[in-house]
Amino acid sequence: MKIRFYLAIAVCLVLSGCSLMPSIVPSTEVTRSDPPPEDLTFTLPGNLPLEMKGIGPGVFVMGGQALYTTIHEMGRKVTLTQKFWLGKFEITREQYCAVMGFDKIEHLKYCIARRLTDKNLPVCCVSWNEAKSFAEKLNTMFKDKLPAGYSFDLPSAAQWEYACRAGTTGAFNDNSGLPVKISENTDSKKSGDEYIYTFLEESKTLDKLAWYKANSALKLHPVGGKAPNQWGLYDMHGNIAELCRDRTVIYPFTSNLYSYENVIDPLGGQLKDDVLVKTSARECRGGNYLLPAKFLTSWSRSFERSDKKNFGTGFRIALVAPSVAKIDKNDTRYYSLNQSVVKLHRQMVLNTALIIGQCIIEHAPEILDATSDIIDSVHTLKHGSSAKGSGANSMDSSFSGSGSIRGNSTLRRGATATYQLYVNGSKVNASWRAAGTSISVNDCGSYARVMAGNPPVSAGRTFNTRISATYRGKTFYKTITIAK
Repeated sequence: MKIRFYLAIAVCLVLSGCSLMPSIVPSTEVTRSDPPPEDLTFTLPGNLPLEMKGIGPGVFVMGGQALYTTIHEMGRKVTLTQKFWLGKFEITREQYCAVMGFDKIEHLKYCIARRLTDKNLPVCCVSWNEAKSFAEKLNTMFKDKLPAGYSFDLPSAAQWEYACRAGTTGAFNDNSGLPVKISENTDSKKSGDEYIYTFLEESKTLDKLAWYKANSALKLHPVGGKAPNQWGLYDMHGNIAELCRDRTVIYPFTSNLYSYENVIDPLGGQLKDDVLVKTSARECRGGNYLLPAKFLTSWSRSFERSDKKNFGTGFRIALVAPSVAKIDKNDTRYYSLNQSVVKLHRQMVLNTALIIGQCIIEHAPEILDATSDIIDSVHTLKHGSSAKGSGANSMDSSFSGSGSIRGNSTLRRGATATYQLYVNGSKVNASWRAAGTSISVNDCGSYARVMAGNPPVSAGRTFNTRISATYRGKTFYKTITIAK
């Protein structure tokens, strides 16, 4: 499965074309929010308040920092065009019973929270279907008091993350990062990462924001016991994981996993070309009281079936207007939550597997040997003939003169460089390819963008490979030394 994944990245790299290489923009340049609407409070049966915080429309980067996430959760610019309201707190047991007409919650027999009796605990052991029923009862109860065009529902995953971040771009909504220890990988017998990332169980910063494994004593806590985020929302991290109305979908929400098209009002399962549009799994956000810090980030996701009940899952109610997801095909930039993290990622040889047009093939040496064949095949499709040529003496009758490829002779793993073919002293357009293993070549005509991958495990500290440029029937080669 891993091999197929890296092959897909390699093919995507070549097909993407240099003109489509995304620029990298720090998320701080696009994160903004319009003024929020006034907060609302609804009175539930039993004179219980349901406090809703107003959230203005805006633009933000949805997804994780490069250092900590998979390619399917990398930052995507998202535009939310509609204002909405979100519960100040997670729905409590008392609120749930009051609306549903229950005397008490029927917990699952294995539920850790069964014997806890505090009415202000967040409700758990309710399914997504039951949470939706709760919202429908609210709509009936307050049908004459709702803003025009709005109804109670679960928030979309995009609305949830936007509200959780409250204008921040870090791992948690106080703009702090994940507690992680970075150390050099000293095991020379293993190929792969040069650095080892050890996620720490505890974060002093997160202690102020959330109930989680390190401080919860493995039990639920009443809502509102930790500090709110900048928009006045409590327990967005930890305590109970919160259901969203989305179906499970792989970012960036479309069938093209490697596109950089950005999305307006996304809702997983809504677009016709969603990758997993048929799944019944629903997204959960925020993590819960049993999980370590790394699972409580603003972008962390888990999933539940629509009919499944879980002692670690509850919900927060929203008041939303209908919206239709759209793709912004004019914006293909790559948005990073933390530009310094991306730079660090490059240095650690992990970054470029996550950036289309600059991806590196790593951890699977056998894939490196296949890369040239892939590029050959794609090149043939693009140019109508094989790019291999027959060496320096292969030429047509119209060619005369001498030429050479100019560019770096040595690259470190993970580094990229630009190469150009000069014939008779002038730069010319050529057909570029990898003539050896352990490199990826993006054919840009007037130049080639070359990325150094991992040499085979059996190689020493340096490894020689080649690129080639074919011009009017003649093929030129350049040897590149990859340094570990």
